[in-house]
Amino acid sequence: MLPDFFVRFISLRYLFSKKSINIINVITGISMLAILVVTAALIILLSAFNGLEQTVKNIFNVFDPHLRVEPIQGKSFVIANNQLSTIKSWPGIASASLTIEENVLVIYQDKQQIVTLKGVDNAYFLQVPISSMIRAGSLNTWNDNSNEAIIGEGLATNLQINLADFTHAIQVYFPKRGKVDLLNPFRQASLFPAAIFSIQHEYTNTLILAPLDFVANLTGYNEKGEATSLEIALTNEKYAPSIRKNLQQLLGDKVKIKNRFEQHELMYRVMRAEKLAVFFIVMLVLIIASFNIVSALTMLLVEKQKDILILWSMGAAMSRIKQIYVWEGMWVTLIGVSGGMIIGTLIAWLQMYFGWVKLGTYDGANPYPVKFVWIDFVIIFFSVNLIGFLASWLRMKSVNLFRPQYMALIK
Repeated sequence: MLPDFFVRFISLRYLFSKKSINIINVITGISMLAILVVTAALIILLSAFNGLEQTVKNIFNVFDPHLRVEPIQGKSFVIANNQLSTIKSWPGIASASLTIEENVLVIYQDKQQIVTLKGVDNAYFLQVPISSMIRAGSLNTWNDNSNEAIIGEGLATNLQINLADFTHAIQVYFPKRGKVDLLNPFRQASLFPAAIFSIQHEYTNTLILAPLDFVANLTGYNEKGEATSLEIALTNEKYAPSIRKNLQQLLGDKVKIKNRFEQHELMYRVMRAEKLAVFFIVMLVLIIASFNIVSALTMLLVEKQKDILILWSMGAAMSRIKQIYVWEGMWVTLIGVSGGMIIGTLIAWLQMYFGWVKLGTYDGANPYPVKFVWIDFVIIFFSVNLIGFLASWLRMKSVNLFRPQYMALIK
């Protein structure tokens, strides 16, 4: 019986020993190179997907609360003052803000556009650092009873808004709720732009922030505590599960509570599905490349018939002899995957620190984001090695090694 360490030793010697048929070395080298390239590609691609997902999260998280309470039916719900006070008093709550969000028509001089008008109170700015995003104007005069607005940079550009022009206001139109009045179907109000904010997101193209009372009067949400959502910021995201449970108990089953993932669930699912699809496509390429291992093992079996006879004469079982060739395939895979992980990590690391690949071709374009996730390395390592093992094991399982008295060693 061959001991395990001797099986591995022989297989390693076969890998690096000079062979009479040189094509075996060539095919073995091609197998290693294919595994190395595929592994490096997996590291780079998955790290790029992780970086892109993290960038999207960072952009959305600027405006997205940790928890958002929304009505299950209809567009609005009512939270009593005592309920809101109770929520704000809970440990772990940094701020809780009622908001009203509706699509409205805005007209500024001769420009018009459908935009998202979001009514917020002062508590909203405790969870959204809007002051750090201001590019023009200021928030010094902002209060709940004013009619001043904070406008996204893209929208301000489209409407050609001039903050220094105090003679022109933004005219806001919203359809009246309830019975339609054909002669006067819209509620109308005027907003004065006080500041312009900018972030790397489409929010800047469509969003206007205005005082909560102003938006409530415009949209007809006149009942005290009526809002389209309750946005909650936490001191630490670890409190989200317990606070979510408490919110559901307090507010009942007429509302749904969403975390940050659920607020953009479709987008995040699509991104993860794309990442998974890329992983399986590259693994399919690896499966095709693993046929090189099968070819190399087949030719090695033919060359090493005398060695098989010697090992059998020394008392080695045919099953143990087969294990030598399985380990031969595993060494090829291990060397390829190790080299690929080192090279892939190095390339991704260089992109992370030097940013050679940009998100656009224009000057000042941000570098393509890269992020390492350790679980990806574990999955890649074991997945690639599994394919290498299966290719080697299945090949040797299909080979019949006969005893010498039958005249043929290999069939």
